[in-house]
Amino acid sequence: MFVLLTSVWPGGWAYAVGVASNLYIYCILGTLVENCNDDLIYEVYNISFYNLNARQQRQVLFMLCKAQSTDMIQVLGVMPLAVSTGLKVTKSIYSVAMMMINFVMKE
Repeated sequence: MFVLLTSVWPGGWAYAVGVASNLYIYCILGTLVENCNDDLIYEVYNISFYNLNARQQRQVLFMLCKAQSTDMIQVLGVMPLAVSTGLKVTKSIYSVAMMMINFVMKE
């Protein structure tokens, strides 16, 4: 980021735009995975469990157990990959960029 603010490197801005778009794409996909998992849990709960035979009941029980104990997609194992995480990262990048611009302008 410091190189982008202090030098004339036209490829750097294109790279920054590409990285930002990839960040948002991955965050949106992480949120979609979470929402699909919630929808699956909702649909499994709405199955009329008692009308199924024993084999189908075991399959539904297995699906329900797996859907409730999923591992969320995480960024470096620290925070979940979601749109809210993308917003936090964007706020942090903005704060650092403003500090750098303030530092560069004073000199």
